[in-house]
Amino acid sequence: MSRQFKVVVILYVFLGLILGITGVLISWLSNTGMLFSDNVLFRLVFLILGIFLLLLGSHIVIAGISSLRSR
Repeated sequence: MSRQFKVVVILYVFLGLILGITGVLISWLSNTGMLFSDNVLFRLVFLILGIFLLLLGSHIVIAGISSLRSR
């Protein structure tokens, strides 16, 4: 396995972690009502966005780790 490949995959995993943490934070802030707006529609949109980012980030992390282990 080349060094460049490892660096790219590690950056990929790091990006996934950042997206996952952002998703958790947005979901938590949306549920507790600490967002910028009191509008229920905006809170719902932010909740859906947070859950999507959490799922996307966890998928990227799992794909990156399995890619590192397979080579």
